[in-house]
Amino acid sequence: MNKMPINKKEKIVYTFLMVVFMVIAMTTYNVVLHEGFSMVGIKNIWLMFPLTFLVAFLIEWFFVAPVAFRIASKLVGKDESEMKKGLVTAFCFVTGMVISMSLYGSILMHGFTLETILAWGRNICFNFIVAFPLQIFIARPFIGTVFRALFPVGTIVDLSKGTQ
Repeated sequence: MNKMPINKKEKIVYTFLMVVFMVIAMTTYNVVLHEGFSMVGIKNIWLMFPLTFLVAFLIEWFFVAPVAFRIASKLVGKDESEMKKGLVTAFCFVTGMVISMSLYGSILMHGFTLETILAWGRNICFNFIVAFPLQIFIARPFIGTVFRALFPVGTIVDLSKGTQ
């Protein structure tokens, strides 16, 4: 069964679900990493979620996705295995999102200072080692299954093109 979106409307819904999952997971990871696990940390996760989700969704939809798909299509051919295509695409997406959202987090925590640049570099390393395996082993299978359970193929129709 194809768990990936097949039209623009499905891509919006899938991206929404994926960004919700990854923002919750990565915000939790970063808060626990930098502040420890506490009620204050849980409160901070809750308070940061709306703005962080909005920023992440906009970055993914308008910047990372177009670039990631373009790069991935140059790295893998149409005749490559679905697994290889999926891994390369995930790598491109995660790399773009980690670079972008690590900068966002660094600015959020340090403002516009020299420390922001140093923290950004550190955060890229710490975030990538968690985000890539999280994306491959947990997020993609889970969100793909939830997405297709909620929206079987053909239930979200792209009316602008007259096709599914």
